[in-house]
Amino acid sequence: MKRLREILLTQYIGAIVIGLVAAQGVIEAMGVATLPLRWYLGSHNAKTQSVLFNEQPRALPFPWESTLSGLTTVLLYFAASFLIAQWLFPADLTTDSSQKEEALEPQDMNE
Repeated sequence: MKRLREILLTQYIGAIVIGLVAAQGVIEAMGVATLPLRWYLGSHNAKTQSVLFNEQPRALPFPWESTLSGLTTVLLYFAASFLIAQWLFPADLTTDSSQKEEALEPQDMNE
């Protein structure tokens, strides 16, 4: 795994993969966001209704299954890109503010 991580970091392939996975998540999120509008236009479109039997407009149920599966897909894409980013570029948790101040003090004494 260290060798794979090293290759992904040095060749910038990791950053490209993170960007592509996050972009796919954004595309899927736009699809989920426009789903209510597409449903409304599809259920209230006069061209899809019969001219002969136009007693009342047809009632299409809201597509909850595709909405929930789309939201799940969006969450998985963003979680995958976040976890890959955390694996490739971990935050340095060893330095805190007190260690940073101690590192600055010797420079101030020399002046």
